[in-house]
Amino acid sequence: LRTKGIPMENLRDWHSVHRGGGRDLGPVRLQPHPSTQLANAHKWIERRHSGFGETGLSVGDRGWLQADSLDEWFLQFGRNIAMDTDVQRYAHALVRHKPHWTTTSNFHPSRWERAGKLGEQKVDRLQASLACRTAARRRAQS
Repeated sequence: LRTKGIPMENLRDWHSVHRGGGRDLGPVRLQPHPSTQLANAHKWIERRHSGFGETGLSVGDRGWLQADSLDEWFLQFGRNIAMDTDVQRYAHALVRHKPHWTTTSNFHPSRWERAGKLGEQKVDRLQASLACRTAARRRAQS
């Protein structure tokens, strides 16, 4: 930003770069905490901005936002001032498809395959361990 001559020392500078985007134009308004206690003076409350969005539409409806795609957003507000590599990195991290259930399931098919000779040896050692023998003896006594 310094090389481009764009001042970015405080929030006012950020708002001026983003075409005076103003705090009250977004879907959420930040308001001071309603408490009169000094300990809560630093806290802010998010309140829904009732005047945001197209009337008659709700979140997720096409046309509720002023721009329905990134291309429309860039036409309306201009390109971002961040480097493209940062934009791609964060877009990949934040905007991704929901994973298929098989990739997140704890019941992966490999868990049900035979473990092979090494796995069988591990099972034999565990079953012959002192802890396993002690537990079996206590079960037999009760």
